[in-house]
Amino acid sequence: ETFHRADGTPFPVEVWAHPQRLDGEIIGRVVTFIEISARKADRERLLQSAAVFRSTGEAVAITDTELHLVAVNQAYEEITGYSDHEVLGKRPGILASGRHAKAFYQAMWATIKRDGGWQGEIWNRRKSGEIFPAWLTISEVRDPQGKVVNYVGVFSDISRLKQTQQELARLAHHDPLTGLPNRLLFSARLEHAMARVDRDGGRLALFFIDLDRFKLVNDSLGHLVGDELLKLVTERLSTLLREEDTFARVGGDEYTLIQERIRDDHQASQLAERLLAAMVEPFVVSGHELHLGASIGISLYPDDADTPDELLRNADAAMYRAKQGGRNGYHFYTEELTRQALSRVQLESELHHALANGELELYYQPQTDLHDDDHVGVEALVRWHHPRHGLLGPDAFIPLAEESTLILELGREVLRLACLQGVEWLQRGIDFGSIAVNVSGRQLYHPSFLEELDQLIRDAGLPPEYLELEITESVVMSRTEEVIGLLGQLRARGMGIAVDDFGTGYSSLAYLKHLPLTKLKIDRSFIDEVQSDENDRAIAAAIIALGASLGYTVVAEGVETEAQRNTLHALGCRQAQGFLYSHPVPAAQLERYLTVD
Repeated sequence: ETFHRADGTPFPVEVWAHPQRLDGEIIGRVVTFIEISARKADRERLLQSAAVFRSTGEAVAITDTELHLVAVNQAYEEITGYSDHEVLGKRPGILASGRHAKAFYQAMWATIKRDGGWQGEIWNRRKSGEIFPAWLTISEVRDPQGKVVNYVGVFSDISRLKQTQQELARLAHHDPLTGLPNRLLFSARLEHAMARVDRDGGRLALFFIDLDRFKLVNDSLGHLVGDELLKLVTERLSTLLREEDTFARVGGDEYTLIQERIRDDHQASQLAERLLAAMVEPFVVSGHELHLGASIGISLYPDDADTPDELLRNADAAMYRAKQGGRNGYHFYTEELTRQALSRVQLESELHHALANGELELYYQPQTDLHDDDHVGVEALVRWHHPRHGLLGPDAFIPLAEESTLILELGREVLRLACLQGVEWLQRGIDFGSIAVNVSGRQLYHPSFLEELDQLIRDAGLPPEYLELEITESVVMSRTEEVIGLLGQLRARGMGIAVDDFGTGYSSLAYLKHLPLTKLKIDRSFIDEVQSDENDRAIAAAIIALGASLGYTVVAEGVETEAQRNTLHALGCRQAQGFLYSHPVPAAQLERYLTVD
């Protein structure tokens, strides 16, 4: 019923009528009126709560005080993949992802006990096993006496929100066109890289790269072509970098690069050369064949600056000097380093021409038997008849060739010339014993080494037993298991195998006994004072004894005096090589030594 108050406002009432009887007859009624505004409001609130519970997009789970689930809504089922009959009576831990440590949950419940609730981000696991991030609110429910009777947890899946946040963070720190780090992220990484140098030592190189003639492309073909061109440049240059290098786009056509953990400035110049070489091949965009270059400035830390801004400013200044020098080149902030780098680049280019123009010649140094001073073999040593610098020894260009693929071509040429010379001597009846040729690690481990060596020997017509290959101790020990099989194949062909510079590395005697060697060559550092220094003499004696016990011939390198020769002979050394007998000389000059009775 609805009654009205004196002021006319309506209010709901519940009416109870109780009949009054006398002798079985109704003589009246007692009517009771109860205002039910509060009760009706409570009922409406319950109905509304039930509707919200059913229809809300957030998952709702209600537990008893023992944390057993007593109710979940449809959103809970949709988000987690569990139906209500699968979870009712179980604990909420059915959703535990395993990502949170025990301490996380302990801290969460401590907050609930203290504050009556908790709110935060949590990782849950769906029925499918998929882990997802959720925003969870847990609240206590108390009765009128203040006793906790239930806990209500409400959570939402925030996967999309997290993805959006991550994308915004990425856009804030990356160039949207190329995907490279932008200036902001680059600056942070540069600070961290410099801090690592301060903490751990070492050096880093900072490159400032500006594309040559890019503005012309942009102005003539439009920004769309320019943007595609920048993407292609980025892809091409990125393939040349290590995973730990930071490559960033900091302006229109300006890039920066952090090269960490470098040994020296030459390593930086090598990378600059590779970057410039990569720009030589044209870029094809929308049917246009486009040619670009790059000007690169390089500054080193801690050599050239104390702060990130100063290091970047110096690299920028070096880049402008590269521009002024004719573009498509690089320049170090320090002038002397630039000169050295350019000198190496020029020398490498000239070495290419030397190989093509036949400017290399082999000199030969005899190896002598210490018992009767007869020659037993020769070592081939390459020389370069440089058109401007004259005759260059191997120290002037072999290290440069070792750092590039030139060593493969150079090594093949030396082997070819040695084989041809050996055949010529055999045809003329000159007894040279065998020809020893140095082989680098890069040559030895190249996949086609054996095939190419066999072809060189066949083409020259040299019997393999007249060829001896020399490899350094460090090469042998770098990949011992592999080298045992490789040297075994060489020995099966009849070639001799010598370990050069023995005693300077870290040979494992366990492996040494398995190596199919024919010679050990004592490094000259132990020969210089072998007649006067007890330590050198002891080392030489140990190597000689080791070689004898393993069946290897031991050769002493760098023998220059009779005193050295006599000491080595007394120690039981079999062979020697050095200035005492002959300097390295051209083949024609060596023949006079070989033909002496």
